[in-house]
Amino acid sequence: MSDSFLVRCWMEPREVADQPDVVRVYVRNLRTGEEHYLNDASQIGELVERRLQQAADQAVESQDRRGVEAG
Repeated sequence: MSDSFLVRCWMEPREVADQPDVVRVYVRNLRTGEEHYLNDASQIGELVERRLQQAADQAVESQDRRGVEAG
């Protein structure tokens, strides 16, 4: 199984002029439609890695169930 993700990143100015802009990130899983809004671009990798691990775990569980049903 594989997943594809749409990632959009942009900078938003703060209301206070002396403060740096804020990073905004939108991530959507194109297969499931699951959406996430993040405030830190470093979270993108964590989010994708967690989703791929969940998919791998589900694939193993599915194989285990098929093995039990066949046995």
